[in-house]
Amino acid sequence: MDADGGTLMILALLGLLILSAFFSSSETAFVSLQQIRIRHLEHTGARGISRVRRLFDRSEETLVTILIGNNLVNTGSAALATVLASQFLGAQAGALVATGVITLALLIFGEITPKTIAIRHGERMAQIYAPLLELFNLLFKPLAIVMTWIASGVASLAGASSRDRALSQDEIRTVIMMGEEAGVLRQAETEILRNVLKLEQTEVSEVMMPRINVTGVQASETIADIAQTIAVKGYTQMPVYEEDMDSIIGVVHAKDILLRAHSGDTLMTARDAMRSALFVPETKTIVSMINEMRERRTQLAVVIDEYGGTAGIVTLEDLIEEVVGEITSEYGTERRLIRSINTKEAIVDAAISISDFNEAMNVVIPTEDADTLGGFIFEQLGRIPDPGDAFQTDVLEFSILSMSGQRINMVRVRHVPQREDLPAPDDDSGTEQGSQQSS
Repeated sequence: MDADGGTLMILALLGLLILSAFFSSSETAFVSLQQIRIRHLEHTGARGISRVRRLFDRSEETLVTILIGNNLVNTGSAALATVLASQFLGAQAGALVATGVITLALLIFGEITPKTIAIRHGERMAQIYAPLLELFNLLFKPLAIVMTWIASGVASLAGASSRDRALSQDEIRTVIMMGEEAGVLRQAETEILRNVLKLEQTEVSEVMMPRINVTGVQASETIADIAQTIAVKGYTQMPVYEEDMDSIIGVVHAKDILLRAHSGDTLMTARDAMRSALFVPETKTIVSMINEMRERRTQLAVVIDEYGGTAGIVTLEDLIEEVVGEITSEYGTERRLIRSINTKEAIVDAAISISDFNEAMNVVIPTEDADTLGGFIFEQLGRIPDPGDAFQTDVLEFSILSMSGQRINMVRVRHVPQREDLPAPDDDSGTEQGSQQSS
């Protein structure tokens, strides 16, 4: 072999190694691409992202093109290296040396190094490589179609399906987390999306206003009396009952009452002005509750317990608050359910939900059926407590501060020091104590 021929073969071998690095890094760059990042780059108008989107949308075709190209250049590199080495070392020795050298070269320069770089700069490399990959897609298209058809047939025989699969909730949560980390979603948006995912599992009993806190009007009350209650309480809707809250027969709306009062119909009763009420079981989920309220065009529902009695009421505002957080009306004042005394102690309203209490106190209290802290305390004591009663769990100490009849109002909650939190005994004092006990 003359010098020019050897030089050309070496240059060709280097070119094949560069192409191997190109295909390897392309594979890693495009496989690591995420739909959410591509959409973000599209929104920001990143250069070349339209080509990346086309390749990403035809991911199977793109991957087949990359694999075909990589295998062709790797095979060509091995063959060319063998021919080149055989010219200098003979057929047998040349083949052995070429195999070892080209394997090492492809591993380092054609696989490990380019893929490592692609992992760190995948998005940028995908944008740079996209025009060249589209060209290779065109060149290898006939072969890629055949290979894809064969691969799809084998995959079908193995039971694999090419149909898109719906994302699970865990996968959606992961996407939300990635969106927040990537800066695509703000913290407030992330919190709303996470809350939406909880709606299907959250029952209305967890968000309703309990019966004990519900203000209703008797069916015989006059429009004048109801208007005064509305003026004092600021409610827009209230349930109408006959004998007691277990016999709710409808709902009055502040707008209807005020219109009738303005018209002079002050002697009419709640029964005359009420609308029909929506009754739902405690186990109804928030998602189905929202859908039913939309269909019935109502913003209040009466929640019924398993015995047919009134458990409480739930409003559309309560349901929306589960997504966007606490809403305080212009006429209302925000009710503080937890007031911290210090890092270890707090005054807590017994009406707080178990989930909110756990989150605020950074604990998980064991409960079977209780929805509120008050229910948990009744569950633990097995009786109606008195002010001053106290009990302790593994991590918390509870003291009853105030009661309203049989209902718990406020509770003092304190973290119990754990063994690792206790100060280590002083060696000298321990020795002194031991000597005193001996004496």
